[in-house]
Amino acid sequence: MYVYGSLAFGCYNPARSDIDVLVVTRRRLAAETRGPLSTLLHGLRAHLEISFLSRADLIPWRHPCPFDYHYSEMGEVHDRTNADLAGEVANARARGVAVIGPPPDQAFPSVPEEDYLDTIVRDIRWTRDRIDERPAYAVLNCCRGLAYSRERVVMSKAEGAEWGMRELQADFRPLAETALADYRGEPHDGFPAGEVLRLSLWVEASL
Repeated sequence: MYVYGSLAFGCYNPARSDIDVLVVTRRRLAAETRGPLSTLLHGLRAHLEISFLSRADLIPWRHPCPFDYHYSEMGEVHDRTNADLAGEVANARARGVAVIGPPPDQAFPSVPEEDYLDTIVRDIRWTRDRIDERPAYAVLNCCRGLAYSRERVVMSKAEGAEWGMRELQADFRPLAETALADYRGEPHDGFPAGEVLRLSLWVEASL
């Protein structure tokens, strides 16, 4: 069982962050265990996002990656594939924390760079369609996506924003600063109309 994301990065905010978990099992979950597992997870009433993957789901690596069972506040699904797992597995392997089990770099395969970059592009496009609802999220993911493409380092949203404040072209740096303030729950003046969309298109073209 491996915690990754904001809690592992040390920037967890209980008011807005999810607890991200990947569970690697020797074999797939038995059908009779899924009901009790679902009841248990629903009973936790936590901002939890958890995926169960068998060793056969992970090795040999495929993209999109198959998974056994996934639970979040949005619902639960099983026996599917998910392109986002390339990013989640890479994140967990690089910066995750083992709750139980071997070190993350032994539990998870190396994700090819092209698969991780594909996930970044998918996420940038997904957030672009929701810029009006979540402008800060769009900026944060643009920053850490571009940071990975240039530095080949897996970063948190906060680290990506800090990188963007230094490394983005000058006219985009205030967006990174505003997004970081929003992420930390600090006051800010908002995002200029059209600028987040311009950043999103520029970052995708730069990858």
